[in-house]
Amino acid sequence: MIATLGAAAAAGSAPKRRQCPNTPYLWPMTEHSTPSTPKIELLYNADCPICNWEINQYKKHAPDHLRFVPITDEAAADWGISPDTALRALHLRDTGNPDLHQAGVAAFLALWQAMPRTRWIARLVGLWPLRPLVAWAYRKLAAPALYHLHQRRKGKRGDRS
Repeated sequence: MIATLGAAAAAGSAPKRRQCPNTPYLWPMTEHSTPSTPKIELLYNADCPICNWEINQYKKHAPDHLRFVPITDEAAADWGISPDTALRALHLRDTGNPDLHQAGVAAFLALWQAMPRTRWIARLVGLWPLRPLVAWAYRKLAAPALYHLHQRRKGKRGDRS
């Protein structure tokens, strides 16, 4: 792989995209990604107790190539989305191609696939009959409910950001 990358660099062409192993439908990774640098960044709401608890569970078992980024105005701007949009769903991107990012269930599937202990969840939820149902439930029920709870917490604290 290193030889082909060197040949591509010498030829001046962009590195080819490939699919992450065992996930032909989930997350494309660049050939030049290395395990020592974070390949995947996850943008999450650290102010949400439910979200924060879940992310802390992932952090306990996360491989080195995952980086968890709390939502701030600066982080959202770096991702090219508004803070409000960032708060409405989980977001995930490949650091080799920051313009390509996924949100919602697609982000969860990529996260679960990247972690050895949760790959089975990605395989199960990625199956055709479950994936559209889980995506609908997240988009229509879970994500709006968590966003609404976040807005209520902000109102009680007097935050206007």
